[in-house]
Amino acid sequence: VRIDANEHVSKLLAALKKANESNALVFDGKNLVGLVSDSNLLRNVDVTTAKVSSLMRTFPSVSPSDSFERMALLMRDGDVRLLPVLEKGRVLGVVNAQALLSRLPNHPVFDSIRARDMASLNPLFISPTDTLDHAIRLMKDSRVRNLPVLDKNKKPVGVLRVGGLATDVLLPLNRAGKSSFKLD
Repeated sequence: VRIDANEHVSKLLAALKKANESNALVFDGKNLVGLVSDSNLLRNVDVTTAKVSSLMRTFPSVSPSDSFERMALLMRDGDVRLLPVLEKGRVLGVVNAQALLSRLPNHPVFDSIRARDMASLNPLFISPTDTLDHAIRLMKDSRVRNLPVLDKNKKPVGVLRVGGLATDVLLPLNRAGKSSFKLD
């Protein structure tokens, strides 16, 4: 998704939802000036008046010849899931985390890794009866993008995703006042 820095956030939300994407490249005219991810959209902003530029952040980028390792390190260290591929300042494309991760199984070093070797002990989770406010605070405080939803018997019943919150919850919000929200 490409969007102008001066567009309203509501237009960005609609474009992300329509494209089923969670990241957008932000341009000022022809120049790439930033990135917006679904997690940026969880800030308390008035989507009817805020500009995309108020949510965007600076970004690392790669050249067409950069290595897999460099891209993975940039994503990790920059806490981004999307890297613009630039050549002479022009965007040739993007590499997203999903594309990068899909290459891992074909890499010989990763052949012997099993799920138990990578599993996080004592993962965070929420209950289906927890409030969205609690879930958002937990995601923000813990810097996680997904939370497993477990029932009272600790059996998985779903996953709450930042992207889902950003597009499915914030998009239909209509703010009548600074502290009131109502669904359209």
